[in-house]
Amino acid sequence: MQVASAAASVLLFSGLFAGILVFAPLVGLAHHPRGSLAVCLLAATLAASVVAVHVGVPLSQRVPAFAWDGIATDYFLAMAHRLNGAPYPFFWSSPWVYQVGGLTWLIPVGGVLAVATAYPAHRAAQRLAPVLMVIGSLVVLAYVAAAVYASMATWYGIGL
Repeated sequence: MQVASAAASVLLFSGLFAGILVFAPLVGLAHHPRGSLAVCLLAATLAASVVAVHVGVPLSQRVPAFAWDGIATDYFLAMAHRLNGAPYPFFWSSPWVYQVGGLTWLIPVGGVLAVATAYPAHRAAQRLAPVLMVIGSLVVLAYVAAAVYASMATWYGIGL
């Protein structure tokens, strides 16, 4: 349950942050297409980079394919532990899993921000903005799918 609440709260606060950044009267990017494009590009790059690190580190550590579902769960356990002090089984996983899992909250932040700023950025770059919106959407969907799996594979923050 702690994993589900941590993942949902990160997604909620990502949406609120993106909404404020795009629609706020003083700093809103809705009326600044070039600034919106820069933020959209940066956010999509951030989210895709964190996903690449999440996939690349187990490959570099030569983790067998049957252990990848446990690593995905450990990533979300590490994120939940860092956000709200949920239990994390440090002795069950390698030390790098906790360090890489601590970056998991950046995935929805970058993905939601890329989706939110892609529409105003469409006026500045008509071909690039939809691509960035698709990247942001896919990253958020992958985050939600992995969060649901990690929530089902844990019991009050402890892996099953």
